[in-house]
Amino acid sequence: MSKKSFSVVLWVMTLAMMMSVYFMDDVIPIHWNFHFEIDDYGSRYIFLGLSLLPVVMYYGFDFINRLDERLKKYESKSNDYQIIRIIITLLMLAIDFIWMYMCFYPQGNMEVALSVVFCMFLLFLGNYMPRIPMNYYVGIRFPWTVRNETVWKKTHKMGGYIFVVSGLMMLILTILNLVGFEFVVALILIDSLFLGIYSYFMHRKFIK
Repeated sequence: MSKKSFSVVLWVMTLAMMMSVYFMDDVIPIHWNFHFEIDDYGSRYIFLGLSLLPVVMYYGFDFINRLDERLKKYESKSNDYQIIRIIITLLMLAIDFIWMYMCFYPQGNMEVALSVVFCMFLLFLGNYMPRIPMNYYVGIRFPWTVRNETVWKKTHKMGGYIFVVSGLMMLILTILNLVGFEFVVALILIDSLFLGIYSYFMHRKFIK
């Protein structure tokens, strides 16, 4: 999808979410506890600000792109950066839509919806992660990965494998109702910790 086409779709969806506020109750759920039980309420107009987050995220990537010449060159040669940008923006949109759904149907299963969204996000992101060029703003950014291109490439290649496997495994387990959202979060944290350790050992290996 071209930038212009996605921008149109993004604004249409954002405006639809903003308009939905006027059909909500005056007071809506604004916080859920660890068990996904509503534990706080607030004004429906809070959702107006939240509905703009995907737009801020999407156009924020343009700002980031101007800060790093490597990302600018990468975008001019490949569509992968635009795809990653769209994937992350869609994640924010999905979270907003889940929140909107819960405002209208508080009895809905937010846990399953969030789990599926995050699993899909990991699957798509994992496919494109190995193609991200070394930069200071997007990707697995540890002090040692942004200093050595070989370490960067190996870390992101490993990250791609791990995120795809984790996303697929968690998606299957979620659909079978065998795990909850806490397992999804725990596995993401474990993956991140592993990649931090792996990248550090790659750094030690290639600075010798």
